Amino acid sequence: MFDGCLKRISGSARQVMLLMFIIKKYLSIKAMTEDQKNEVVPRVFFLGGVSRPGDTIFLQLIKYIIQVA
Repeated sequence: MFDGCLKRISGSARQVMLLMFIIKKYLSIKAMTEDQKNEVVPRVFFLGGVSRPGDTIFLQLIKYIIQVA
């Protein structure tokens, strides 16, 4: 399954909620046993975006996404 989000990073709740969902999904898969991991449907998230130079919070968010990936 593929899920994409490619747009300007802004303060919208949808983008923040998507990021929280991805982090929650990652941590839950990491906590699973090997038998449980075999039942997980593979899912790929494509994230991309730009931010205005003055938006330090969103620039930090982009850097965090790059570090985790």
